[in-house]
Amino acid sequence: MARTALEEMWGGYHLHSTVDGLLPLPSGVPGAARFIECSVGSMKLQDARLIEEGGPIYSIWCHSVGLVVIKDAANTTLASVAGGTPGSVTNCYLVDNSTQAGTWKLVTSTASPSSPEIIATDEFTFELAAGVNIGVNIRTLCDQEGYAGNNPVRVNVFVGPQGSATVGAVGGFGVINSGSPVQQGGPAMDTGTFPAGSIIILTVLDNGYISGRGGHGGIGQPITGGTSGSPTYGSIVQANNGSDGLYVRTNTVLYNYGRVQGGGGGGSGGNANGAVSGPGGGGGAGHRVSYYGVQGGYPSSSGFSGGGRGEYGYLNAAGLGGGVGNGSPAGTGGTGGDPGQAGGDSSGTSGGFGQPGYAIRVDSGFSLAKVVAGNIDGLEGVL
Repeated sequence: MARTALEEMWGGYHLHSTVDGLLPLPSGVPGAARFIECSVGSMKLQDARLIEEGGPIYSIWCHSVGLVVIKDAANTTLASVAGGTPGSVTNCYLVDNSTQAGTWKLVTSTASPSSPEIIATDEFTFELAAGVNIGVNIRTLCDQEGYAGNNPVRVNVFVGPQGSATVGAVGGFGVINSGSPVQQGGPAMDTGTFPAGSIIILTVLDNGYISGRGGHGGIGQPITGGTSGSPTYGSIVQANNGSDGLYVRTNTVLYNYGRVQGGGGGGSGGNANGAVSGPGGGGGAGHRVSYYGVQGGYPSSSGFSGGGRGEYGYLNAAGLGGGVGNGSPAGTGGTGGDPGQAGGDSSGTSGGFGQPGYAIRVDSGFSLAKVVAGNIDGLEGVL
């Protein structure tokens, strides 16, 4: 009978208290890190060429009062870890196994050997490769597969099509421009919450995106009345903010070979000029498509006209503001923001643009280990 990851991890328990002792090879069971208890001394990781990339490969519990030194197979020091009570656990991830030393990513946190932080007992794998994936919540995906919510989990998530030139994207929610206060949609991907000790292994493939939605463009200044020679004006409706890309509420390891990005802010609507209403702003870049801002309204009587609407914002292309290229007397609306960037001002206005969404937000008390950071467009923040 095949052993589970939990059985293999504890079955591979190893007490280490030597100087530069070579650690045992990992078991090769998916999800099973080799557990090492270290009280004193230093240790060397195995020849990386003998190990598959990924991880964690080792979970090293250090509980001595001094420092424990962790080295690669070429005898280069990777970390000096303090122990104490209850100790610290260092999870070792192998990023590149093309050389003896390899490239390792070490993530250390405070824990004890009985902590479920070391091992997850329920495993799930999801591939988000095709179709429209909007507002993905990983906890919801697990629940739909029968997860009871009692045990910690190890969840493998792949974003983007494997071995294909087709782009695969997870996109954020957006809210249609509705005036003040400016509303912001939900993130493209939310890890959701799980019992303590859970871990999510998130891989964004070459053609994969986790992208917040771009903010909708601002609405141009309307003409509310008067005559064409003496019009009265209303107010510009401010553009929307972009939404966030990735929201982390469970300890997560990221392999980003694609792109993680916040949605660009919408471009500002423009001022009216004489009898021409203000042009709309362009939509911010992101996924899904963001809406343009419409031109400001104007009376139907003779002599009035509109300044033009903005353009839609797409995954990697922000929309231009209204009036661009048509010589509108009212000027131009602001261009939407690129991924992770604020929208632009229109000609003649200031401050009506939308702010960008965060590329990554992490809840306080949780960690995001970027084994492969890749392309990240926008701010990263801790809540």
